[in-house]
Order: sequence, then C-alpha cells, then structure tokens
Amino acid sequence: MKLECQVVRDIYPLYEEGELSPEVKEAVDSHLLECTDCYTVFSNETGFNELLTGKTVTESLPKQLDDKIRLRFRLKRMTFIAILLLTVIIVSAVKDYMGSRDHIANAYHSLYLLSEFFSQASNEVKTDQVEKTEFLTERLFSIVEGTRPYEENLNFLERHQLKNSDYWLYLNQGELVDMLQILHLRHVQNDWNEQDEAAFDRLKAYFADYHKFVSEEYEEFHHGYSSYFVFSDTERLSGLFEKINNLSFYYNRFHKLPEDVRLKGKEELTVVLQEAFNIKNGEVDLQETSPLNEAIGVYQYSIKDSNKEFSGKIDGFTGQIIKGSLISHRLTEGTLIEQTEARIKAISFLEGMYGNVNVNVNLVLEGMNYNVSSNVDLQVYSYSFIPVSGNKELHLPYEAKYLIHIDARTGELFSFHSPLFFSSAFVRVQTEEISVDKQMALKKFNPENEGVSVTYEGLGIIWSMYSGTYAPVHILKSENGEETETVYINSTTGLIDIPYVRLN
Repeated sequence: MKLECQVVRDIYPLYEEGELSPEVKEAVDSHLLECTDCYTVFSNETGFNELLTGKTVTESLPKQLDDKIRLRFRLKRMTFIAILLLTVIIVSAVKDYMGSRDHIANAYHSLYLLSEFFSQASNEVKTDQVEKTEFLTERLFSIVEGTRPYEENLNFLERHQLKNSDYWLYLNQGELVDMLQILHLRHVQNDWNEQDEAAFDRLKAYFADYHKFVSEEYEEFHHGYSSYFVFSDTERLSGLFEKINNLSFYYNRFHKLPEDVRLKGKEELTVVLQEAFNIKNGEVDLQETSPLNEAIGVYQYSIKDSNKEFSGKIDGFTGQIIKGSLISHRLTEGTLIEQTEARIKAISFLEGMYGNVNVNVNLVLEGMNYNVSSNVDLQVYSYSFIPVSGNKELHLPYEAKYLIHIDARTGELFSFHSPLFFSSAFVRVQTEEISVDKQMALKKFNPENEGVSVTYEGLGIIWSMYSGTYAPVHILKSENGEETETVYINSTTGLIDIPYVRLN
C-alpha cells in the first residue's frame, strides 16, 4: 500500500493513538523509512500539514479528519478543563478550611477571656465589693460575643459531636450573673449557708474544668502548621456549659442543687391537666421542650376528648399550667353572655387550675379581644388577673399581665397565660407575719447617691431568687435622674431580696 505524504500527516493522530489497522500502520512505517520529511514531522509530533518549509499549521482541522479524531481532541480539551476546575475547587476549599481554622484559633482568645471572667467573678463572690448586675452582664456579653466565630467556623465533624447536646454551645449568661449576684448578696448579708457553699464549690469546680479545657485546646490550636489538623472537642465544651447552665438555673429558682429537685412524672402532670380542663379521661400528650427555647422542665402538652382539645405549656416542677388554648374552638353566632357570667367562668377555671385551693384573684376586665385575633367574628371577654394571698398580690416585675379569655357566646375557656413560677404553694405564704414595717424598710435601703429619691410602693409577694421560695416584701422604687431601680426588702427578715423574673 502506497501512501501520499499528505495522507500520512493527516492520520498522524491515529498513528500515535494506535488506532490504525495493521496494514495501514505497516504502510505508514514503510513511508517513514523512505520519506525524510514525514519522518521529521512524526519525530517532532507536529503533523497536520506542517510543512518542513516553515509554513504554519492551518487553524482549522482538515476536512479529511473524521469525527472520531475530532471527538478525541474535544475529550482531551474537556479533561484538561475539568482538571483545572477541580484544582481550583481544591485550592479554594483548602484556603477556606485554613481560614476557618484560623478563625477558631483566634476565637480561643475570647474563650480564654471567658475563663478569666469565671475566675475573677468567683473570687469576688466572698468580698465586700459590690458590682452592679448590669456591669457583670455587659462584661460577660462582650466576651461571649467574641466567641461567636468559634461556633460559626466549626467543621462537619465538630458540629456532629453536638447532635445530642441540650444546649449546643449556649451559655445562659443571665442565669449565671444572677447566681453570682445572689451568692455575693447572701455573703454580704451574712446569710450564707451550707447550700450556698455547696453550690459555690460546684460552680468553681466547673470553672476549673473549663479553664483546663480551654488551656489544652488553646495550646493545640497555636502549635504551628499542625494546628490545622486539630479538631476541637465541642462535645466536652458543650457539656461544661450544660453543667453551668443547669446549676445556675436550679440555684436561682429553687436555691438547691440539680439533684435535689424532682420533676413530676408524666402521670402526675396528666392528672393535673385532666382535672384543670375537666376532661377526666382525656388523651394527653406531653413533650419536654428544649432549654434553648423554654425554661428547664417545661412541657408542651395537648389534651383532648371527642368534644374539645387544648394545647399549651405546663411546668414540670410545680404542675402549674403556664399557657392553654382551645384549639378545637369554632366560631358561633348568637347573643353574648353577660360579663358577670363570663367573670364567674374565669374565676372558676383559675381556681380549678390552681388545685381548688382558696386563692383570691384580682380579676380586671381588659375589654373584648384584648391581645387576641382581630377576627371580627371572634368575641371573647379578656381579663387580666393577679393572684392574691391574704391582702398581698403576687408581684409581677416589668408590669407583666397574665390574661384569661372567655368565649363571649359559649362561656368556654378560649385561652390563658399564667406566671410560670406560680403554684398552689403561693397561698401558704405567711403574709400576716410582718417583722419589718415600712419605716424599717425605708431605713434599710440606703442609696449610694444623695440625690436619689425613694418611693414606697407597698407590700407584695415575690418568687425569691434569694431563698428559692415565696417571700413577702416591701417594694421600694428609687429614681436618680432617668435611672429607675426597684428594691425589695423582705418584710420578715429585713434583708434585701431579689425576684426571679426569667420565667415570666
């Protein structure tokens, strides 16, 4: 088989790829032995009409080149582009990963500052130095904000460690500051007891564990290039925050350690719901809520029978129903019941909800559809209510209102919202035993600035963080320019008291 030079050069790619038949390949080999020009072209791997006289290769592929050759070159081009893109992606991913590790390493500076705050704050508990809660809160908030990049730059495996965490990486700053303040106040007022000592020792132990953790991790993340391959122990950090959160919550609310407080069982809560809503054999579903969304021990409930269904929230410690709504409610037509009848219905329900105890309730009509749907067809009587023991109201800081709504046509309970910390134990407060009168209370409160004016607001009952119980108090309000502060003096002990407000 005799081949022309142009043909030999055109089939150069097939020759190089071994795609020629044996007969054609043998013909090309024979031609190359005879033709010095073609041999040079093949040796230089040029081909495609590149003449040895110096002419350049034509820009377009020869028409004689078949589709198979064209496809092969397209595939090579696409492979090159894919490899290039993959290289760019890998380089970008590596840079992002290194950047994230750098952010975490930098965030450990703030995590270490948090450890220093823990140490300083605990050292100040048993001193006479008094720091305002606002100052401690601002310090802590500023430090915690600096730790945000730590959580934002965690990798998949570090986040996966947190899947079973109750708190993720959340530190309840408010509860912690409150605990430190209460411990300090009890020490200053010489009211320190074994329970305070036990809680304080445990808190310091948790702080020490945190310091050890941060010190070890800080060293790992600042150890040269090997630090890029270090994974943070997020599960351990989350566990430390969980311990601090739980301890501060139980101490503030109950003045006890976590293991000394018992949650009611679901069976007990089921009975409470059935009796409160008068659905004796109702089907009850209880789901514990996340402490990231609600206070510890709060359950989401639903209760229903063939006629009606309610849903809301209930406190698992006291059995107090916090919220309730008739989700099976249907709009009806007809005349409205008398307001006095609706009032009786509201009081009857509240008494049943509080365990049929002798609870007086200051009930105030707020009007129709107060803070309820604007649906013009819905008509409910809206009442605000405040529980009263003896002649003293349960004091609600920040002028919070607790409401109950009665369907104005059927007289059914539509919805209500009650204080979480309220329970039937409220009526057992010895409100008549006042050892400290108004004048003694005013004398007890000595403002630091001479320009402060003090107003006596009256007597009330608070849920006390200071003691973890209901406490009768004198309520004083001080004003210094635009700053207003409410001060509580326990009417039995004469000591400064502080209401628990984080559950409102």
